[in-house]
Amino acid sequence: MAATLPQETIDTALPAVTGATRTVQAGGNFQEALDLAELGDEIVLQAGATFSGNFTLPEKTTGSGWITIRSSESGSLPELGNRVAPSHAGNMAKLVTPNSAACLQTAFGAHHYRLIGLEFTSSSDIFVFSLLALGNVESLDADFPTDIVVDRC
Repeated sequence: MAATLPQETIDTALPAVTGATRTVQAGGNFQEALDLAELGDEIVLQAGATFSGNFTLPEKTTGSGWITIRSSESGSLPELGNRVAPSHAGNMAKLVTPNSAACLQTAFGAHHYRLIGLEFTSSSDIFVFSLLALGNVESLDADFPTDIVVDRC
């Protein structure tokens, strides 16, 4: 049987930032920025900085559009639609899990997040099953995370 082309596509154009821009420098509180963000906001993480923790993308009900989370040097990454390589790591912000849990997970009902130019990793001596946990134990349709784009990470 011959392979077929994808039957559905998504709009990969960058979402408009219609709200606030929250910049998180090295040593800053990324989870606080996530908690304060509203739909339409942008969170900019300092390129080259390491953010250690188990971060959660919360469900958001205020604002409209997408929450964009990106590296401050995302403009230096390959153009949209092209893959990144290890040589691009210096232009990314790094999210590191300090334990066996994912460094980034979703809360019930999390939706409309766009992640751009982020590196996900663990501490060197820790085994992790999943660096990104986009849904896990949901049983109701409304609880499943939706509309999450991982772009050039």
